[in-house]
Amino acid sequence: MDTMQQAGLPRTLQQHYSTVTLDPIVHSVPEHIQRGMKEDPNQYVYALVEHLRSIDEGGNDHLLQLKALHDWVCDNIAYNVIGYETKEYGATDWVGVCKNGNSVCQGYATLFQHLCDVAGFDCKTVSGYSRGASFDLHAAHSTELAKTNHAWNAVKVNGSWHLLDCTWNAGHVNGSEYIKSYNTSYLFLEPQAMLYTHLPEDPKWQLLPHPIDPEEWVQLPYLRGRFFLCGCVCPQDVLRVNACDEGQFTMTIPTDPHSQMIFDIKELKDHPHNKYGLPFVLTETLPNGRALQICCRVPAMPFATLHMYVRNAHYMDTDEYHTAGEVGLSPTGSIPYEDCLQLAFPKQYSTFAKPGILLFSPMTGLLERGCAVRFAINVPDVIAVAVVTKEPKKWHHLTKLASSEQMKYERGTVTVCVADVWAAEVPIDDDVVPGSKITVYAKYAEGTSYDGILQYIVC
Repeated sequence: MDTMQQAGLPRTLQQHYSTVTLDPIVHSVPEHIQRGMKEDPNQYVYALVEHLRSIDEGGNDHLLQLKALHDWVCDNIAYNVIGYETKEYGATDWVGVCKNGNSVCQGYATLFQHLCDVAGFDCKTVSGYSRGASFDLHAAHSTELAKTNHAWNAVKVNGSWHLLDCTWNAGHVNGSEYIKSYNTSYLFLEPQAMLYTHLPEDPKWQLLPHPIDPEEWVQLPYLRGRFFLCGCVCPQDVLRVNACDEGQFTMTIPTDPHSQMIFDIKELKDHPHNKYGLPFVLTETLPNGRALQICCRVPAMPFATLHMYVRNAHYMDTDEYHTAGEVGLSPTGSIPYEDCLQLAFPKQYSTFAKPGILLFSPMTGLLERGCAVRFAINVPDVIAVAVVTKEPKKWHHLTKLASSEQMKYERGTVTVCVADVWAAEVPIDDDVVPGSKITVYAKYAEGTSYDGILQYIVC
């Protein structure tokens, strides 16, 4: 897709208006106005808008004013789950929505548009297709384009159009229950990023110089607003469903240094044979700290789903991980499903996410007794690296290779030479208890304890 030039916000400005908390002005609306918006919206809407716009004392920050209007809608309107399920949507005109206090997406969008009209902003309601609560990554693509299923808004400020979705920012549906959970993942989201979950029926509302067609849209991976708000970038070669050559799939995700991501494969996470809980995804942070290298290994099975979660306290005011998206995998490997543990990686501790920690060997999470295993791992800025067997407890210190002995790291399309490799042959003796753990530790400074990096299981 083309980079957007005329619409949307620079990511840093977008993050400025994207928070996880409602603006306090929403809760300072005078009680008689708040009550009047339920009893006689026509009479009180001008007073409401005037109050909300007072957030901008200088009167020049139109985006801040729009956020206040958006926040009031998100806080005061609940999603009509029963109406959605029964197709008896109830009122979707702005007056009816205010009186009922609930609606479906059309009602959210209509109400926000009317508040904008009163405030003097040029706002449109956009109808189209979305990847909402019922979206199935592996379902037939034709079902997604059968008919439009969502509505959101476009608003013009200083000559540029911006996109937002009050419905999705107000909360989410869990089964038949509506969960109020305010967020700003879809507030002024860049048009190119919005397209991974929202396709306007009228291509002009993609706000792109060269709109994509529906057939191209259904092939896009499922990436939510938080993925982009946290500074992550979709790899160009990643599709909705991706072939796993001999059961392996790799991708590189450019990301913000403040962001952390975790991944799992849903169909293998709770595999009945995976009694040790080993992962099938290896996540490494490249030395520059601005990209993640993701490697997945999957046995022969009909399909698999790579789930992505992200957190960025710098932008989201929270340490919690949130769903960032899904990527489909189409395994073509020869390893049977029941033998999936042959493909498992070692468990990765949080320290492993530090930039430049790259694993050369062993790549499998299961280690056999009675043999020597070569450990080789690039760990920058440490004074010691050790491999420790637990039962019985034995320490094996790795040796740092000479600076002239650079090793070439190659994973997927990434190749980089590194010079902080620690390595040694480590014997896994016959007396090591099956099922016990072998942990790789690193020490960052004298007088400090060792930090766990990786954990293996003895078989």
